[in-house]
Amino acid sequence: MTLARRPELDQLIREIAAHPEHDQHRSVLIDLLADLGEPCAALFAQARAGQPISKAKRSVAFGPLAGFFRSIELQGGLPDTATIARGVSVDQLAAVVSDARSGLLRRVVLSDGSRERYTQLIAAKELVGLQMIDASDGAMLSAALVGGHHITHLYSVAYYDRALNDVLARRDFDSVRHLEIGVVLTEADALMTRIIDNRDGIYARVPRHLVLLEPSRSVAFARSVFAAFPSFPPLTSAHTQGVTLRREADRIVASCENEALRSLLLEVLPESLAGSRAAPSSTP
Repeated sequence: MTLARRPELDQLIREIAAHPEHDQHRSVLIDLLADLGEPCAALFAQARAGQPISKAKRSVAFGPLAGFFRSIELQGGLPDTATIARGVSVDQLAAVVSDARSGLLRRVVLSDGSRERYTQLIAAKELVGLQMIDASDGAMLSAALVGGHHITHLYSVAYYDRALNDVLARRDFDSVRHLEIGVVLTEADALMTRIIDNRDGIYARVPRHLVLLEPSRSVAFARSVFAAFPSFPPLTSAHTQGVTLRREADRIVASCENEALRSLLLEVLPESLAGSRAAPSSTP
């Protein structure tokens, strides 16, 4: 069953999107859904109380979102993060966009779903809460511009994609603070050089936090990051393998949760460990 858009629902959903940390808005929305006689309200209230929504009840709770997304994660009892399913159709996409619950999604994940459908979804203005997306190519970022979204987190960033870097360099994406980049060891030097050169100006205007993922979690990759970091643009911080590097005033500071890499830090960036502390989380 589709949850039709209503002005009072849209207003609350926009409040949740603008202030996700204010959980009381979610409670008010669930109460409003109950007052309107929407069947999903009882299930959201149940989830909010810590009771999972069963597979049998997914279509009642999520409506058309249940078929379009293979997984939906909740926050405060309401949809928050969703991963697109494989083989979804244009008609399914239209149904999701027309459903008010789509506005609650802060993050949508591509995984092994259709890039075409994913890009079309991101371009929908109805996803008023969207802040976190995958950036596997420039078309996805361009779609976020069409949708008018305030994007703060990018995942699966294809750093080598020329079109993507051209779009990311636009001031429209100065809201992005978190970029998660996957890279293999053989491309480590190329990535470090691109960040240091900063030819697109991506790291020049606003703080950017880079989460650098290398599948083998090799010491050689960590060494490459540690050695390059002093030459990174000043507003850029970086996290890899449990180590976060950032600048405080005129010095580099490391937060190290990975004791196996502490000796490497002492070798490559010994000054960064003065007054070290536990690393901040690299997840939203």
